[in-house]
Formats: sequence, structure tokens, C-alpha cells
Amino acid sequence: MTGLGVTILEVAEVPLERALGTEMGGFYADIHREHGIDLRLGTGVERFEDGRRVERVVTSRRRLWTPCSMLMSENGEAGTPWSSSRPNTDGL
Repeated sequence: MTGLGVTILEVAEVPLERALGTEMGGFYADIHREHGIDLRLGTGVERFEDGRRVERVVTSRRRLWTPCSMLMSENGEAGTPWSSSRPNTDGL
């Protein structure tokens, strides 16, 4: 099967660690990798570099990533949505 490449940035050491725990999160990490997903675990988003749209993402490990499109999910504190800390969310 071919298609677009998928990269997941995850702050935890395994996907869904908070919900499923380390062992089950590791199980799902293996499944994602088997399907060609690039998992970048233990790293978060430091900042976005953009004009009107997000052009580059700088990770907490200071790596630069250039997405062709983005889908973003946040597990932050209730009542502190990501968009409230970012004035320009157009184009995401």
C-alpha cells in the first residue's frame, strides 16, 4: 500500500501511554511502525515557524520538521486550549 507518509510526534515514550500504560502503548507503537508510521517519541513541539500557515515545526529536541499537512491533538489541562496560546491558527 502506498500513500502519504505519516509522522507522529509524541511527548510520552510510547503512544497513548497515559491512557493505556507503557506495555500496551508499546504494543500500539509496534503496530504503527509495521504500517510505516514514523514515530518520534519522547519529543514535543517547541514552536511553529510560519507565515500564514505552518511551514516548519521545531521539536523539543531541536529538530526541524516540514509537514505537508497537519492534524494536531493536545492533551493539555482542561480549559487551556492550544489555540488560546497561539494567536494565528488560520491554515492549520
